[in-house]
Amino acid sequence: MNERPSLLNWSVLMSMLLFGLAQASPAQLPSAQKVLDHWAEAVGGRERLDALDSFQANYDLKLFGMDGTINISNSVPGKQLSKMELGGIFNITNLVVGDRAWIKDQNAQVSEASGAGLADLITSAYFDHFMHLRSDASKTLAGVKIAAESSFYALTLTPIHGTETTFVIDPKTWLPLRQQSDSGSGDTSTVLYSDWKKHHGILFAQQILQSSGDVTNDLKMTLTAIEVNPRWARDPFKPLAEKKTSPVVLDAERAAAIPMRVHGVHILVDVMVNGEGPFVFAFDTGAGINVIDESLAKKLKLNIQGELAGGGFGENKAELQLATGVNLAMPGVEVKDQTIATLDIKNLLEPRLGTRIDGILGFGFISRFVTRVDYKNQQIGFYDANHFDYQGTGEIVAMEIENSTPYVDATICGYGREPIRGRFLVDSGAGGPVAINGPFAESIRLASSMPKTVLSKGGFGVGGEVTSLVGRLQSLQIGNLVFHDPVADISQNKKGAGADKNRAGILGGGIFSRCVVYFDYPGKRLILEPQAGFDDHFWWTNSGLTLISGGRGNFHHLAITRVVANSPGAVAGLKEGDQLLEIDGESAELWTIGRLKELFQKQTRVVKLQVLRAGKKLQLSMKLEEII
Repeated sequence: MNERPSLLNWSVLMSMLLFGLAQASPAQLPSAQKVLDHWAEAVGGRERLDALDSFQANYDLKLFGMDGTINISNSVPGKQLSKMELGGIFNITNLVVGDRAWIKDQNAQVSEASGAGLADLITSAYFDHFMHLRSDASKTLAGVKIAAESSFYALTLTPIHGTETTFVIDPKTWLPLRQQSDSGSGDTSTVLYSDWKKHHGILFAQQILQSSGDVTNDLKMTLTAIEVNPRWARDPFKPLAEKKTSPVVLDAERAAAIPMRVHGVHILVDVMVNGEGPFVFAFDTGAGINVIDESLAKKLKLNIQGELAGGGFGENKAELQLATGVNLAMPGVEVKDQTIATLDIKNLLEPRLGTRIDGILGFGFISRFVTRVDYKNQQIGFYDANHFDYQGTGEIVAMEIENSTPYVDATICGYGREPIRGRFLVDSGAGGPVAINGPFAESIRLASSMPKTVLSKGGFGVGGEVTSLVGRLQSLQIGNLVFHDPVADISQNKKGAGADKNRAGILGGGIFSRCVVYFDYPGKRLILEPQAGFDDHFWWTNSGLTLISGGRGNFHHLAITRVVANSPGAVAGLKEGDQLLEIDGESAELWTIGRLKELFQKQTRVVKLQVLRAGKKLQLSMKLEEII
């Protein structure tokens, strides 16, 4: 699936301890150093800041409609431990030590941060401890810029190994009005501060509000206690320890050969939830959390709390809640006591996919194992990472885990262009072979290297409709494996996953289905074993049509939602809203979206259709042929 519910970048939530509100009129733009000097003096002076070796702060928290706490310990040089407890169901811990960081997630699983997530955590620790205002700040900043913003100063600071962050400074008080940083996906995180009080001669904000544009996810914090240069009884910055859990592979032989179904390229498996079922779950490496349909969660009487907005492909947000104490099991394997998200899968995703989906297996489940997926034989296997020893001849590629999703480096080559290396999300749930993020494609002028492109508005994700420019690459290379002439989507969305500046794009099921794939999260590697058909032609739709079904209970009600301009569907006279009644003389009751996609994708012939439009039945002929 292109959908990938994600809660929030928890590292971003930890940006804090800044100041100020006021207005002024700067007559002349001062140097950035001058602004930093004034700022340091307003906070309490460099002598006090230089002497600030460590501090511990406690906050009350309101987030996702729940109450909680955040406890933060900071120490020089570059150490930070933050512990968040939310609503009695969420316990997130972040640890930063120098240029490394670790995260203990809601299921008490520890992973090392990397990429943009690591940079955000380093940035949080840096600014929280006033490193930018100390006497030696010039040694710790990779970049400093200043500009005028109305009657204020916009001071942009980039810590070494950190994220570029802009502070809007009031020249009357020399304190920030707000702090802003770009998440990379088109969303801007803004932090506002109020109710300033001094503790040991240093100014701290008592009230903090962070927003990324959706009020559902607004973070409100109130400082309740702070201790400067505390004497800790024990080192708070020790390595994070995972919660001890019972073995997840209960029967190695059964767990290694579990039947699965391939719907298009989507992997569907039967899963027991708290001993009931089985229910149909999609195996999706692009999902940062396990998900269950909200109506099923209520039917199973799961403990549901909170309210948050999740996103993925598409520019909108989806409403999510959290369910606790969930056990997920398949033959020979079980993961217990999970905190998972609930989502209206039945209405958001099922009609588009044209098949039943009760849930999504994401990071919380997949990361516990080495997973083997055999598309051709429709079999999935889960292995205990402590006893797994790969002896095959497949291509082994280093895989990085960031914010609960896996990434690998791959090389794309447009026609007549030099190869370009980029960082790609490993997303078994994405339907196409390759999707290129808009900012990356624009930076290398990728579209101009494609022989032919069409604009498609037929994609979808949790965030709604996805608009893409579809064409072909000359090649895609992962390790030493080369895929020739793959279809590639270039995202045209300005928000959401397709607008993320921190990665080149995604690798989807259209690539992985040509191999036996090992997703080795514990070993941080992706293993690809080419199967028969590895070099087959990559097809896109030969109709130009996007379809939707009536959803659960009526998957045979097939309607057209989008028609690509000048495509075979458009030439045949098909229009958005047309309902398919017959395909080549067969009733639509005998067809599904999956079967139709297969017909439209790989056939080059005339298809006769009967459609219902505005109460009238029409007979149309569509000549299928390649569009790109």
